[in-house]
Amino acid sequence: MMKIILEILVTIFFVTTFFSTVEPNPAQPVLSIHQAYAARKQNDSIDIVSRIVNGQLAVDGQFPHQVRIVFYGTLDCAANRKLCGGSIIAKNWILTAAHCVIPDLLDTIFAFEIQAGSVIADQPQQRKVVLVANAFPHPDYNPDTLENDIGLIKVDIGFNFDTPLVQPIALVAANTDKASYVGKIITASGFGYTHPDDLHSSPELYYTQLEVIDFELCKTLYADQAQAHNEEDGGIADTSFCAKGLGNSSTCEGDSGSAVFLEKNGETGKRIQIGLVSYSSALGCNTLPGGYTDVALYIPWIEETMKANSYKM
Repeated sequence: MMKIILEILVTIFFVTTFFSTVEPNPAQPVLSIHQAYAARKQNDSIDIVSRIVNGQLAVDGQFPHQVRIVFYGTLDCAANRKLCGGSIIAKNWILTAAHCVIPDLLDTIFAFEIQAGSVIADQPQQRKVVLVANAFPHPDYNPDTLENDIGLIKVDIGFNFDTPLVQPIALVAANTDKASYVGKIITASGFGYTHPDDLHSSPELYYTQLEVIDFELCKTLYADQAQAHNEEDGGIADTSFCAKGLGNSSTCEGDSGSAVFLEKNGETGKRIQIGLVSYSSALGCNTLPGGYTDVALYIPWIEETMKANSYKM
């Protein structure tokens, strides 16, 4: 009960303080969580990035599982506004990337603001403020290799599913072989950057389609890139799979953690989340296929984490 009261007070503080602040100067974009890690790994082959480039505009209700996750720092909250994506998988739970909720970052973040139910940024149908204690990065996440790049965020006051604008997405069956995805078309959506040279997140939700490629081929492509640029390590995480954009589209910087999904049995609207956006080539969004955390490997961990941290209101 005390935790819920504290969360309500945090919400009031957000309304009276954060939303009255001026957005960062567009001419000097704020260093994002992903960019901070990219700066540390700037000579590596991979970047912790994800945005929709050359995608299509979404309409309300098209991706009701999509959430926009805004982070506020403990010092200058306006200047430390950061962004990730995620998916609603249950009334009180969001699935996202571990690099969005790792302990290092939680030391500097005050709270998460979860926006759901709208294709327009900062105009959500449902808004939740979540304390950092409700973030659960995978315990074996490795920020250097990006293995196990998956995390959960718990929302104490659950989402309202009485509207078609906010709905959970189903997850793939545990231990589904990622080789079965090869050649299939998947969909990604997000509020991230929409052009490779634009350093600002999109005010609207975009989506694109991708084709899953053979993972061994993807590993070779990244290794060749590393060798060509004299990089020490061109390896990519075995806990991921790769997909290339159709029509010169791609995912890239600004919206990590968003779902990628299949249409179940080809039936429109019957979706199964098989991955989440994790990384892309550090040389550019459209240079190599993007990397996506293989969700099927983590179904037991997801279920165990949700069960261990559930309680009745």
